[in-house]
Amino acid sequence: MSSWHTRIAYSAAGRIAMTSLWDSTEDENSDGISITHFKHKVIRELKAFCEMEEEIKFFSDHEEDFIKDIADEIYRIYLNTGYFYHKNYVIYPAPDRFTTYEQITLVRGSALQESINMSGLGFYTLSLNNKNKYFQVGSICEMFNISSLNLEQIWHKIISRYEPLTHMSLDNMEYLSLSPNYSCYWSSVPEKINNISLLRNKQCENRCYYLCKSSSECVLYCKLPDFLVQNREYLRIANCLLNESQNLPSSKYKEDGDIVYLYICYLYPPSILNFIKLYSWPYMKISNDFERIVNKEIFELIKSVLKPLGYSFTKIKE
Repeated sequence: MSSWHTRIAYSAAGRIAMTSLWDSTEDENSDGISITHFKHKVIRELKAFCEMEEEIKFFSDHEEDFIKDIADEIYRIYLNTGYFYHKNYVIYPAPDRFTTYEQITLVRGSALQESINMSGLGFYTLSLNNKNKYFQVGSICEMFNISSLNLEQIWHKIISRYEPLTHMSLDNMEYLSLSPNYSCYWSSVPEKINNISLLRNKQCENRCYYLCKSSSECVLYCKLPDFLVQNREYLRIANCLLNESQNLPSSKYKEDGDIVYLYICYLYPPSILNFIKLYSWPYMKISNDFERIVNKEIFELIKSVLKPLGYSFTKIKE
C-alpha cells in the first residue's frame, strides 16, 4: 500500500470497523456482533473510499474479491492482537488497555472518545486524555503477549526441558535450514553433525516437530509438545536455532520521509509478527508478512522493543 490515500483508507476502515463492536443488534440479549457484521463494515467503508478517491488502488483487477480479502485480514489482525474475543461466530470488545514507552502511548481498544494516531491498524497517541477509561499494562511485551526473554534465554529454557535422547528413523522427514544462504526454510538433510536442530515430518496433516541431534551413526530426537509448534509457534524455536548458529538474518529497512519500508528477512514468532502487522500496512499484497510499511516513530519503537530480545535491523543504504 505505497499510496498515501490507500493507507489512509486501510487504517480508517479498521478504525470504523472497531466502532462497530458497539452497534446494536437484532438480538437484544447479545452484547456482541457477528463476525460477518464486522467484515461487512470494512467492505462497505473501503468501497466508499474507492468511490470518493480515484487514487485508491488495491493491487488487483478483481477489486471486489480483494476488498473481501482485506476485510478478512483486518479481522484476523485485530483478533490475534487481543482487540476482541470471539465465541460462536460472535465477537465482543476486549477491555481497553494502554501502555506507554518513552513518549508514545499504545492503545488497545476502540478509542471511541480519543483523537488518535494510527500506524496500519494500531492506535497510538502522544497524550492520552481519558486514561481512567483504560487499564494500564506494564509493558508492550505484556500487552501483546510477547515473551520478555531474549532468544538465548528462550533456547536454554527449551533445551533444558526437551533434550534429544531417543533414537529414531528418518523416513519422510525434513530439517530446519540453518545456513545463512538458505533458499528455503527446510532441507532434506542435516547441515551440521552433532548440532541440535529442528526436524518435522513432511506431511502437512498431523505434522509433528522434533528437536534432533545427528551423528554419523544415528539421530537422537525429542518430540515437541503441540503448544510449542502449532500455529507457526515453531518459528520461535527456528529463530532461536538460527541465533545460536549466528545465522539469524537482520530485518532490513529503508526510510522515506515519515514512513519506513520494513523487509522481514526471516519470519518472527507469531506474537511479534502480529504486533508488527497491527502497527503497519501491507506492501504490494494484502497478506504480506515479509514486506510492511510503518510510521517512522512507531518503527523506532518496534526496534527498541525487539533489539533487546535478540533481533537486529539493518538500514538499507541509499
